[in-house]
Amino acid sequence: MRGTVAPGVPTRWARIAVLATHAALLIGLPLLGGIGGALAALPLLMPAPGLWRARAYTHAWCSLLVVFYTAGLLVMAKTGSGAGWLALAMLSAAEFVSLVLYVRFAAVDARRASAVPG
Repeated sequence: MRGTVAPGVPTRWARIAVLATHAALLIGLPLLGGIGGALAALPLLMPAPGLWRARAYTHAWCSLLVVFYTAGLLVMAKTGSGAGWLALAMLSAAEFVSLVLYVRFAAVDARRASAVPG
């Protein structure tokens, strides 16, 4: 078929984006927020093993967790000083989008794998 993407390629790219943005958020929060940022980053350590093992269920519930970080960082960007908070807010929004895309692409790949060739 013309114009189709090989199975698994979008899933792989979404997973790379999730891991990169999650790591950057884990590093950026303590850098900008000090001790408070480090304490705020602790809940982000919970989904890290499941994200590393590429579990779609972990990606799904982590997207719910990241929504709160996005909202909180947007508030910090609005009330705080500096563009660093806004950058972290955009980073967490990018992580949310990549988490949702990973779940969607993984579901499509699973459906393709379970389809009976015929």
